[in-house]
Amino acid sequence: MPAEYTNLCTARPHIADFYRVVEGSLLKRVYPKKPQGRRSDGFIYILEGTAHYEFADFSFDVSAGDLMFLSSGSVYSIDVASAEYRFIFANFDFGTDMNIKSTVFRMSNTKGIESMFRRMLEKWRLRKPAAKEECMSILYAVYAEIIRLDGQAYIPSQRIKQLDRAVQFISENFAREDLTTEEIARTADMSESHFRRLFKSAYHISPVKYVTLMRVNRAKERIRYGSDSFSQIALETGFANVYYFSRIFKKEVGCTPSEYRAAHWEYQSI
Repeated sequence: MPAEYTNLCTARPHIADFYRVVEGSLLKRVYPKKPQGRRSDGFIYILEGTAHYEFADFSFDVSAGDLMFLSSGSVYSIDVASAEYRFIFANFDFGTDMNIKSTVFRMSNTKGIESMFRRMLEKWRLRKPAAKEECMSILYAVYAEIIRLDGQAYIPSQRIKQLDRAVQFISENFAREDLTTEEIARTADMSESHFRRLFKSAYHISPVKYVTLMRVNRAKERIRYGSDSFSQIALETGFANVYYFSRIFKKEVGCTPSEYRAAHWEYQSI
C-alpha cells in the first residue's frame, strides 16, 4: 500500500536544526537505494546535468535549475543520465513527525535560488561564529520561495528585501537578551504589527519563535563542541538565566541541556 504523504507546502513545518551545506557531483551511472534512508531532510539545487529518482511508489526527474526536497528517512535510487551531475545540498531537520513527500520544484527564479545556495555554501565554508544561524536564515528564504511558487503566499519583491534585512539583523543580534520584535521591524522599515504578519506569512513561524530557535541551535552547538557551563551558554545565547534556558531548551529539543550533553558525549565516545 502506498505511504501516506504530506505535501511540504501544505504542512509548512518550521526548520528545527541545520547540519551542513556542501557542493557535490555524481558520475553517470545508477546509484542503488540505501535501505537505511536519508538521515536528515535536504534541499538540493541542481547546477548541471539530469537524473532520475526512483522511490518505492513514485519517481521524478530533475535537471539543471530544479530545486529538490528529499525528506528524512526516504529511500530512493538515483540514475544519473548525464556525463556529470552537479548540485549544492543543504541538510537540516524540519520540526515535524509528518511523512513529508520528497518532490522537485521547477523554479522560475533560478539565478536567485542558486545565489542563495552559494551564499550558504560560502558562509558554511568560512565557519564564522554565526555561520549556522546565517545559513538557516538563507535556507528559510529558499523555503519561502517554494511556498510562493506553490501560490499559497505572495510577497512583493520589495517586501522580500525588507525581510532579508530583518533576518540578517536577527542573525547578527539574536544573542542579545534585549532584542525585541519592534527593533527588528525597524530594520525592515515596517510597523511591528505588519512585520509580524509578513514574517509569519513568509517563514511560517513568528519572529519571536525564529529568534528562540536560533538561540537554541547556537546553544546546542556550544554544548556539543565545548565544555562551558550551562549558565554561561545561557547568557551568551540571549537567555535571561539558566532556568529559563533549560525550560526553553527542553521544550524545543525534547531533553534537558544536561541530557543533551550526556547523549552527545556518549556518541563521541563510540
